[in-house]
Amino acid sequence: MPSMKTEGAAGPSGLDATAWRHLCCSFQSSFDLCAALASVAKRICTTFIDPKCLSAFVACRLVPLDKCPGVRPIGIGETIRPIIGKAILATIGQNIIDAAGPLQLCVGQQAGCEAAVHAMSSLYDSQTTEAILLVDANNAFNSLNREVALRNIQHLCPSLSVVLINNYREDIDLFVDGATLLSTEGTTQGDPLAMAMYGIGILPLIKKLQTCDVTQTWYADDAAAAGSTANIRCWWDMITKAGPMFGYYPNASKTHLIVKQEYVQSAKGLFDGSGITVIADGDRYLGAAIGTRNYIEQYVKNKISEFIGEVKILSAFALTQPHAAYSAFCHGLIGKWTYLARTIPHSSELFIPLENAIRTIFLPSLTGQSPFNDTDRNMLALPTRLGGLGIINPSLMSLYHYTTSVNVTSVLANLVITRATLMPSDLGIQQREEKNLARNQRKAMETASVTELLAILPAKQKRSVEIASEKGASSWLNALPIARHGFALHKSAFRDAICLRYGWQPPLLPSHCICGSIYTVEHAMNCPSGGFPSIRHNEV
Repeated sequence: MPSMKTEGAAGPSGLDATAWRHLCCSFQSSFDLCAALASVAKRICTTFIDPKCLSAFVACRLVPLDKCPGVRPIGIGETIRPIIGKAILATIGQNIIDAAGPLQLCVGQQAGCEAAVHAMSSLYDSQTTEAILLVDANNAFNSLNREVALRNIQHLCPSLSVVLINNYREDIDLFVDGATLLSTEGTTQGDPLAMAMYGIGILPLIKKLQTCDVTQTWYADDAAAAGSTANIRCWWDMITKAGPMFGYYPNASKTHLIVKQEYVQSAKGLFDGSGITVIADGDRYLGAAIGTRNYIEQYVKNKISEFIGEVKILSAFALTQPHAAYSAFCHGLIGKWTYLARTIPHSSELFIPLENAIRTIFLPSLTGQSPFNDTDRNMLALPTRLGGLGIINPSLMSLYHYTTSVNVTSVLANLVITRATLMPSDLGIQQREEKNLARNQRKAMETASVTELLAILPAKQKRSVEIASEKGASSWLNALPIARHGFALHKSAFRDAICLRYGWQPPLLPSHCICGSIYTVEHAMNCPSGGFPSIRHNEV
C-alpha cells in the first residue's frame, strides 16, 4: 500500500521507516500489526481522543536547520504517523481537493505547482497585467494559528477535522538534548497531513483577499497576485492586515513586485515605504522563472551551470563507483532539470551545454568508453526496457516535457486565471486522459527511435540491443545499488556488464586464454578451462 513507501529518519522511539516496513511486511504477525494500525487510523479519524493518550504518537525529535543566517527548528516525528497519515490521505484526498478547489494548489491536485507557474506566466504575458507580486512569508508552517486553522477546517473539510484536532489541539512535546520543549503553533515536520492542514487552514484568508480585483495563486504559503499596480497595492495592504490573524506573516523584505517596464515609475510611487522590492526584469517563482525573455533565459543558463557542476561531481564519483553514480543520475539528478524543462518554454537550445557535459564527461566516466558518436548517444538515451540506459538527452526532451505539462495543467491553470472557486468533478479524469495521451506519445517516439537505430547499427550490436530489450534483461539497472541486498556492483563488474550489454570490447582483456586460444568475450563465455561456465552453473 502507498503508506508502506514512507521514507525518513526515526522519531523519539528510534524506529525509522526501514524498521517499520520490516515490521509490517516480514513476519507472520505483520498482518495483525497492519490491522492494528488501520484500527488506530480509523479511530483517530472518527472519534475525539484524550490528548494524553496521543502524546507519544505526536511527539517529535527536534533538530536545528541552519538557514544561513538563522536557525529553523525541525521536528522529526514517529514514522508511524506518516504511515497512518498517508493511508488517511488515500481515503479522503478527494474531499480535501474539493474543499480547497483551485484557490489553494498544494493539497493534492495533480501537477498543482506546475499549474501555478503556467497560470502566472500566462498572466504576465497578458496585456491587462501591469505587475505580479510574489509574496514570501516568515516561517509560515511553524507560525500557523492552530486554533483558528482547526476551527476553519471543521467547517470547510469535516472529514479531515477530527484527525487534525486529535493531533494538534494540545501542545506537542519536542525532545532536544535531554530537554523538552513545547510546540504550540504551526504544523509538524514530516506529517503528511501538514500540507492539507495549512492549505485548508488559510483558505478563509484567501477568500477574504478575493474582494480585491487581482488574480491570485496560492501554493501553500507561496502567494502571487497579478493585476494593476493599484489593485495589487490594495491586496498587499489587506494581506498584511488580515494575514497575522491566521498565522500568516508576509515578509516585505523578501517580497518582490515584477513590473512591466512602462509601469515601473508608478509602481515605485505606489509601493514607496512598503519595503517591497520593485523589479522590471523578472524573478524566481516556485522553482521556475517569471518575467522578460532575457531574464528567463539567464535564469535557465544559471540553473544549467549548476546542473553541469553537479554532473561533474557525479562524474568524479563514477570513476570509482559507477553503479552508484548511475543510480543517482537516473533517480535524482534527471528530475531537477525535468521540472525546469516542464515549466520554461523554448528551452531546448539552452539545454545543449548540459547535454555536452553528459556526453563528454559523465558517460565516459561511467562506462570507461569514449568518445560517443550520435548513434551510441541515441542508444544510451533509450529507456532500459528498450535496451538503453535511460540517460535522456535533455535538449531533445525539453519540448516534450513542456508540452506535456501545459496540456496536463491547462484546465487547472485556466481555473486560476478565471478566478474560479470550485473544482470541476471531472478534472481528475481529464488530467489522467492527458497523461495517458502523453505517455502513449512518448512510447511512440521511443519505438520510432528504436526502429531507426536498429536500421543503422552493425549486426552484432543490433543483436545486443535486441537481447537487452527482452523482459527482465534490465532489472539489474533499474534496481537501487543496495549492498546489503547484493544489488551493488563494483567498478569492474558494472563496466564489464555495460560492455557486454552493448557488444563493446571490455578493457584490459588478456591476449590468450589458459587453453591457448585467442581470448575473446565469446570464447570466455564458452571455454570450460576459463571457469565462466562453472561460475554461471554454481550461481544458478
